[in-house]
Amino acid sequence: MRFLIVPTTILLLAVVAQGPKASVPQAGSEAATLFTGARLITDGDKPPIENSAFLVEGDKIVRLGKRADVTLPKGARQIDLSGKTVIPALINAHGHVGFQKDASFEKTN
Repeated sequence: MRFLIVPTTILLLAVVAQGPKASVPQAGSEAATLFTGARLITDGDKPPIENSAFLVEGDKIVRLGKRADVTLPKGARQIDLSGKTVIPALINAHGHVGFQKDASFEKTN
């Protein structure tokens, strides 16, 4: 049993010394993800885009539109959001209905 301690220790140290393998991202993909099928609300003054698609590269939305108009880039993953509603940003997430008219917040509004 004692004769196994040294080879086992050497083997264990060799495995630990290699460390975790770093994954190399594919060129041009920047962790691209295509989200499809959602109702996409982009602007309060425009109707939502039904059955939308939007492509996210890194932390930015780089393309959006109808599902048929946005293609899946090579190496990107796709996530189906059918039945969901997506609002990428809320400009005025806290407001009081009736107080705002255009850019003013007067009592008379």
